[in-house]
Amino acid sequence: MKKNTFFLVVLFCSLSNYTHAQESQKSSGTASSASFFSHIASRQGHSAKKISFEKDFSLLNLNNILAYGNEISPAGSQFVSFGISDPQSISYISSPGADEEEYAGSIDPDNPTIAYVLNQSGGLQTIDITTGSLISYVGYFPPSQDMNWAGMEFDPTTGILYAICTSTTSSSLYHLDISAVTTTFIGATGIDCAIALAVDGNGNIWTYDVVTDNFYSLDATTGEATLIGPIGFDAQYAQGMCWDPNTDTVFMAAFNQTTNLGEWRTVNTSTGETTFINNIGSGYDIVWVSIPSGQNAGVSENPLDDFSFYPNPVQNILHLKSNAPIEKVVFYNTLGQKILEKKNEDIRGDLDVSILVSGVYTMIVSIAEKTGTYKLIKK
Repeated sequence: MKKNTFFLVVLFCSLSNYTHAQESQKSSGTASSASFFSHIASRQGHSAKKISFEKDFSLLNLNNILAYGNEISPAGSQFVSFGISDPQSISYISSPGADEEEYAGSIDPDNPTIAYVLNQSGGLQTIDITTGSLISYVGYFPPSQDMNWAGMEFDPTTGILYAICTSTTSSSLYHLDISAVTTTFIGATGIDCAIALAVDGNGNIWTYDVVTDNFYSLDATTGEATLIGPIGFDAQYAQGMCWDPNTDTVFMAAFNQTTNLGEWRTVNTSTGETTFINNIGSGYDIVWVSIPSGQNAGVSENPLDDFSFYPNPVQNILHLKSNAPIEKVVFYNTLGQKILEKKNEDIRGDLDVSILVSGVYTMIVSIAEKTGTYKLIKK
């Protein structure tokens, strides 16, 4: 169901107007017309819904993994970074130093120290994510008439750079050829206002609509959208989205009209439902976001008294020793996904872990209502 609002088509306003409007908006708690998209009527919003993910991010030190993006606030347009599990702790790297705000950006999967950023007019540039400094001007990729670039993402499986162009009534998918400096129209999505873009490790393209608050997949050859489901909150203004190659998770740098804050969310790509993690920084818009590969989610070990195990690394059989009955042993991979679980009736001092593929695992051991966390290497 579409929002019962009248959209003022004030696309990517000047930074001075935007920041003034956002300052007023934050102080008054009302939406402003001088921003990416504005409306002048209220609507019933969806409530945020917690979902089950087959993942447990609490097992991992995800602050080792940083997201990068562009924040727009009264302080101006700033290139920032933050930990994906603690987005409120935001680091300001630099001002992009561009004449226009950059509402689309993506880190190069082949060179994760470089991000490609696309400004309002279609100027594509590269920046160093460690300093935020400009590296080079790539070329001019003009948006379609009466539309604006709203999202951009590399396909990590092919290296193709996709971009979404949008208005309040239509959105289209494009391929940006960096070498040839050409823009190729793939197709109309059938979505009113596709606000961001993510491409996962299987080459699936994802977007969501701030008019209907729905999540979609996009066909890479036609651009046609397939409805997945509602995102569960009232999305408004500029937004960002990306796939994290370190945890195999799609994240949203959302702006929630109900809370009037920028929010960091995970997306269940099977249902479209999102899970709120925390506000981002002071709650301003992150208008594009990207996460480089090669960042490790560390395991924080928390051993139990009177419990030990060997060998580590292990090939097939893991020997467990405890003065009290072992209630449960659970193994998670580096993505936080549960791989193997053994309960007390299956534990006799030795565990067959041959089913585990080679790699690093988090082993959670439960004894007498206490839990220990261990790093296990499977040969």
